[in-house]
Amino acid sequence: MEARHGEQRGGTAWCDALTQVFQFLGGGRFLLVGSVCREWRRAYTRSHPRRRTSMRSICRSLELLKWGLLNGCPRHDKHLTIWAASCGSLDTLQRLRMERAPWDQRVTWAAAACGHLKVLQWAAANGCPLNERAVYAAAAAGGRLDVLQWLHGEGRACGAEVTWYAARHGHVEVLNWAHANGLAWSARAGSAAAKHNRPAVLQWARAKGLALESAPAAALQAARS
Repeated sequence: MEARHGEQRGGTAWCDALTQVFQFLGGGRFLLVGSVCREWRRAYTRSHPRRRTSMRSICRSLELLKWGLLNGCPRHDKHLTIWAASCGSLDTLQRLRMERAPWDQRVTWAAAACGHLKVLQWAAANGCPLNERAVYAAAAAGGRLDVLQWLHGEGRACGAEVTWYAARHGHVEVLNWAHANGLAWSARAGSAAAKHNRPAVLQWARAKGLALESAPAAALQAARS
């Protein structure tokens, strides 16, 4: 497309436009952007003076990871596998494990919390540690019903943390599933729903005849209305 007057590449208007784009893009991407050309580097540092590159941004895709490894990204940083799991990039996580990048139970927690079931399944099947209570809690807090269903189907033990976190965060669909599968409910869950202003949860619990004794009176009144 032909450039308009005053918008030639390298001109003030062009640099201003780049700067606005990079402001929207956000920080932590210096190497990704600055390696394109000097103009991009100057425009980027006008918006983000700190010349830093977030390793999390490199874990968003396999191609970015390959580029990062070629440009000095540490292969054995313990956070890389966590970031790959939280981004849902299974091929990135697989490549990191080929590079012998370490992992621990935070990887399965991150996958569950962010709703990346395939990543969670692969990690669990390939020996990544999994703290059952923490993973159930993360999935319930995020309303990740498919993750909860898979964990339960695998026979992973769980307790009242599922209903407590689901109630606290207002996930009635998760509570319906938990109730149908006999997962424990406690008055503490009702209290958490009241404290965090989840009237739909209180109404649901009342309709099911579940304990709400520890919920504040005002919240119970709202649930009845």
